[in-house]
Amino acid sequence: MRYKKFLCSVILLAMIINDKALAWEYIGHAEAIQSVQIRPEVSAKVTKINFHEGSFVNKSAALFTLDTTEFQADVTLRKAELAMAQAKFDGASKYYTRLKATKKAMSASDLDAAESEERQAKAAVDAAKASLKLAEIQLGRTKITAPFAGRVGKIDFHVGSYVSPENVLCEIVQTDPIRILFAMPDRDYLSMKNMHGKMKYELILADGSLYSGTIEKDFEDNVMNSDTGTINIWLKVGNEDNILLPGSLVRVKVTSGE
Repeated sequence: MRYKKFLCSVILLAMIINDKALAWEYIGHAEAIQSVQIRPEVSAKVTKINFHEGSFVNKSAALFTLDTTEFQADVTLRKAELAMAQAKFDGASKYYTRLKATKKAMSASDLDAAESEERQAKAAVDAAKASLKLAEIQLGRTKITAPFAGRVGKIDFHVGSYVSPENVLCEIVQTDPIRILFAMPDRDYLSMKNMHGKMKYELILADGSLYSGTIEKDFEDNVMNSDTGTINIWLKVGNEDNILLPGSLVRVKVTSGE
């Protein structure tokens, strides 16, 4: 086996396996496909935390519960306002209907006034319904859930803390699948583009073991870095056992098809 050294710091080595296959190794690191800071959308006290720091949670799993007292009271108030508006509309509608039935004895201005009252009452009902909907949305925001399945980090607030939308409660990162980013020199990139057949990707972990999960090319950047003469390439890696964490360093072995 013959080895050829490259000056580019991102490549470890290139080795000729035989006349038909060539392999390169690069330094790469793991990145979360999705990473989100969890913030409350309303201001209230934290009443319950439904997970342990560092644990894995499913999509839509309850993370935090905030005090609902104020928001539940607002929903009750809006329901009462809707009931009052509906009662006024029912009365105005009935009155207008009676006037139309006896319109020969009524002036046109009286009919117009009754019709206007009914329309205003109907608008008040629509406004009350909208206010109730907004109140219910705010109440629903007291339950904070996971936007996707992933691993939750350190909790920065605890039960009894008063939180508001500018506070970061914790961060959740997706770990399965996960991405591996590495930089490929332009010379290697052009060489691989000129080769026929599919490239094979393997990962070598920090302890020297070969990663056994599924690995496939995800995408490559749309520009070449003029400062380093490299292009970023991302691999999508199955990570069911959560062996890889965001920031983990790996060696990426790229082999041409034989």
